[in-house]
Amino acid sequence: MALSPSKGAQRDNQTGPNARIKRVYAVDVSGETPVAEGGVIPMLDKTLAIDVLPAMQAGKGWVHDKLEGLARTADGTVYVVTDNDGVDDSTGETQFLNLGKVLD
Repeated sequence: MALSPSKGAQRDNQTGPNARIKRVYAVDVSGETPVAEGGVIPMLDKTLAIDVLPAMQAGKGWVHDKLEGLARTADGTVYVVTDNDGVDDSTGETQFLNLGKVLD
């Protein structure tokens, strides 16, 4: 299974108390073959691996609009990091979260 950081409908582009959707999905790519440029890309099913919003809210800080990076270690532990975007309306915080073993 491959993990995918939240994108599109998997995140809501909302911050702070307005944040509602911050999710990571798993996609099974086993058995799939690469597609040549211009070829038809197959639609794959996704499975919710973890709702990250509770972990983002647990520190009682600002909830950012998106996850910027995701890593899964050899033992299955998943880590995510947010980006503070460095803009005028940013709190300047960045979160680095250990989500535990998300998938077996």
